[in-house]
Amino acid sequence: MDDLGRVVVPASFRNALGFVKGQELVMKCDDDGIRLYSLSKALAHVWAIADRRRSSSASVVDDFISERRREAAVDE
Repeated sequence: MDDLGRVVVPASFRNALGFVKGQELVMKCDDDGIRLYSLSKALAHVWAIADRRRSSSASVVDDFISERRREAAVDE
């Protein structure tokens, strides 16, 4: 880490991951450390999560509305 807090990713790592100069990256911090993802891989991950949450019988919006109605009924 340099005096300005910048970290250099070695060329061998960038090449292995397919990162190129000027590419947008997503950084995630968790208990294991910092992870870098290409924007396309991060978006693919988000879409995969959304697909798993989507029920086959209803839309995401319908699921959301149903969930809120159930919550409201419990609060009454």
